[in-house]
Amino acid sequence: MRPTARRSIDRRTGAVQALVAALALSGCGGAPGGEPDGPEPVGEAIQAETVAEAVQNGCSTASVKALAQQVVEQADCATPGAYVAVPAQPNVDFGAAVFAYLEQPARDAFVAAAKKHPGTTMTVNSMLRTVVQQYMLYRWYQNQQCGIGLAAKPGNSNHETGLALDVSEHGTWQAALEAEGFQWYGGADPVHFDYAGPDAVVHKGTDVLAFQQLWNSNNPGDPIDEDGVYGPQTQARIEKSPAGGFAKGANCGGPPPAGAPDVWPSLSLLDAKDFFGDHGSKGVPDAFEGEVHHAALSVLNQGDSAAKVVNVGVSVGSPWIASIDYLVESDWQHPGTFTENDASSSPDNPPHGTPPGSSFTLKLGQLSPGETKRVTLTFSAAQYSIGLSAAPEVRFWVADVDDRYHQAGFGDAPTNDGSQTSGGGVLEARGALDVYSHTRWEWDGGVLEGFTAEGGATLTPDAQGKVLVLDADAPGPAAIGPDTSFPAAARPFVSLRARRSGGTGASRLDFATDASPTMGEDKVIPLDVPADGQFHELVVDASAVAGWTGTITKLRFRPFDSGPGKVELDYLRVGDDATSGGGGAGGAPGEGGEGGAAPEGDPSSGLSGHGADEAPADPGGGCGCALPGSRQASSSSLVAVLTCLLFGVGVRRRASSARRADAGARRPRSPRRPDGRTLDACDD
Repeated sequence: MRPTARRSIDRRTGAVQALVAALALSGCGGAPGGEPDGPEPVGEAIQAETVAEAVQNGCSTASVKALAQQVVEQADCATPGAYVAVPAQPNVDFGAAVFAYLEQPARDAFVAAAKKHPGTTMTVNSMLRTVVQQYMLYRWYQNQQCGIGLAAKPGNSNHETGLALDVSEHGTWQAALEAEGFQWYGGADPVHFDYAGPDAVVHKGTDVLAFQQLWNSNNPGDPIDEDGVYGPQTQARIEKSPAGGFAKGANCGGPPPAGAPDVWPSLSLLDAKDFFGDHGSKGVPDAFEGEVHHAALSVLNQGDSAAKVVNVGVSVGSPWIASIDYLVESDWQHPGTFTENDASSSPDNPPHGTPPGSSFTLKLGQLSPGETKRVTLTFSAAQYSIGLSAAPEVRFWVADVDDRYHQAGFGDAPTNDGSQTSGGGVLEARGALDVYSHTRWEWDGGVLEGFTAEGGATLTPDAQGKVLVLDADAPGPAAIGPDTSFPAAARPFVSLRARRSGGTGASRLDFATDASPTMGEDKVIPLDVPADGQFHELVVDASAVAGWTGTITKLRFRPFDSGPGKVELDYLRVGDDATSGGGGAGGAPGEGGEGGAAPEGDPSSGLSGHGADEAPADPGGGCGCALPGSRQASSSSLVAVLTCLLFGVGVRRRASSARRADAGARRPRSPRRPDGRTLDACDD
């Protein structure tokens, strides 16, 4: 879509939303406090240098998540309990940009409300928005961008107080939330609830003050008033602030002791993108089996004395992620510009040329005041991970800082003499990664894995997150998969497990190839899925099908010619023999395990699959577009539905274009330094 056309759509959508909001305010009860506000926009998080750049080029507050996290941590220094993390609940679906924090009594009341209907999904589309995120919404509203038709001024949104949340199924959950002390906004903002129960405190300005303190800590030559009031000075500094967070984060205990180092760790996945941000995978970067990626693991000394000994630990979620090599660099005497450090080739560290293992320690030597040492970890997305109870992670922790700090492993309680202030005195960081496959789709964990609906069908995971449900009452329904790439000759066998009810006509699998990218009657694999309401396992030798040659680039499952009817897909796999079918959930590629267990003690354990004779539970409700109002077809949700339609398509198109552009990067390749040079024996 041309930029001018996109802006035109944005403006029209914003005008519609503003009109709907105005009508709601004129005809319904007013809000219990604060300015009326709009929902989170629908967009894809982007990499941006500054907040202003994130506003200009994106439509997601998740683009400044790292900076917002620092605001939350700084606010907790001054007002403990103002913003506390909301624990995951099995029936609560948080949107991609949701910042899951509430004030402590509101957090406890929310958890209690969610437990009142354990089998019913609650879709939360917004909770806490710091002043940085609220600034983004307000600018999009002013510019008529990103479908934002209504937004409160920064510093005046109830979402900044730690009391507010937006729930798509507001009618379903209103009674439960009100019973725990939440107050419904009414027709002016029907998805919005505010906590007004016991011990409720309106923390207005807390986030503004926290940002001002962070800015002054990082910009002593350009200070602003620390008064908790949003104004032109604060706005100008927000615009210039780094979207990825300040170099100096929260400081709860004042400056470290004089003459002491203060080591701050950070972790960033450099080249993985969130292609499939649906349901449980929202906000988690994605990779495909066999791809090579990089993570930047950094330590910065913010103290006024050198640390003579700094040792760090690194671990990866094996077997789903495999480390390949590492490079140690420093910006000593040239801040922000990194060159290779002697620690990279030290005999005290793991040798290059062989993988360092799933967990290893690096001795980084001395870290001078103001110096950053960066470990660039090269790793592969080794094995399909969808269905784990938690995505596998790259983990990084500081093991030793002189004799002042020691931490045996990630998550272990450290010993700290008080000089190390990062993270409240626990020096560690983590980054999650979903590993997808080009040849297998299990749909465990309630993730669509890039599949979308065609022909008037709806496509959702079932309530238990075990199967993909396609429901249709129209001709030509289909589930079309994401762009893929595998050699047809090496994987001739297609297997799937499905249960069909109703529908007219036979099932089929259409495919496209690199040489023939258009699907048609010349590229069809017939599949016999009886319409008897029972699960059936099918294996087809596709090598006998005309056109199954070259590289397969797309698959489309058509369960029947026309509805009404429904099909539940347990898995779809492409393998090298009639028994593997691409491997089952938990098995290594090509091994065909059904529900293999994760290694004992791994925090990502919990991978599940269906046995050959085990029928998944009947699917429940749900929606493939988890947006404000998208689960209920009511007049009050019209704005969110329009937003979903307009911008969901754009997100998918951008993701598809990005996948095509990155296709060359999805082949195993030699480890590389950040500057593009191959990491080989010359770097030892």
